[in-house]
Amino acid sequence: MDTAAHVERIRSDGYTVVENAIEPGLVDALNAALKRLERELDAKPAMNGFEGHKTVRIYNLLAFGAPFAEVPVHAHVLPIVEQVLDAGCLISSLSSIAIDPGEVAQPIHA
Repeated sequence: MDTAAHVERIRSDGYTVVENAIEPGLVDALNAALKRLERELDAKPAMNGFEGHKTVRIYNLLAFGAPFAEVPVHAHVLPIVEQVLDAGCLISSLSSIAIDPGEVAQPIHA
C-alpha cells in the first residue's frame, strides 16, 4: 500500500498496518540496545498495579541516541504520520515496555 492508502485506512478504520515496515537489522539493533540498557540501568518492574509487577519499562529512549533515533523518522512510517498529523508533528516520548508472562492487564486509562 502507498502512503495515501494508509492515510485513508487510518481515517476510515482508525488504524493501519504497515507490513515489513522495519528492517530486520534495525530490529536486531533495537533489541540489542534494549538488552544493554536493561543491564546498565538495572531496569526492574515498578511493582505497582499501574506499571506492573512483571513488566520492565524504559522511558525516554530518544535520549540514548542510536538506534532509537531512527524509529520516529523511519521512511516507511513518517510520511504516513505527517499526512495524518502534519509535517510539524512532534514525538514526546519513545518507550520500551517488555511484558512478561503472567502480568495482570493494566487498568483502562487516558
